Amino acid sequence: MIRPRLCWIPTDLKVVAYDGTYILDLMCPAITAVVQPVERLAKAGVKQLMLMIGGKKDGVKEVKLPVELRCGVSTEKHGQGKSPLRAFGGM
Repeated sequence: MIRPRLCWIPTDLKVVAYDGTYILDLMCPAITAVVQPVERLAKAGVKQLMLMIGGKKDGVKEVKLPVELRCGVSTEKHGQGKSPLRAFGGM
């Protein structure tokens, strides 16, 4: 059951987003994010799709691309000189 309560980020709760899209650039203070190379993912996906459409199933493979961890205030250690963020929610 989830009960409303006040918690402090990053003291009580660390927050990490996944994708790192431009929306996170608008957040203040910064949210920590795992950033995917979206353009490279799209190109790799299209390439694999074209191989499948062309019947070259042996050319289809798993593609692994590097990600970047962009650190923000939402995962800092308590007491590093920045004000904690307030968040509502929790368990």
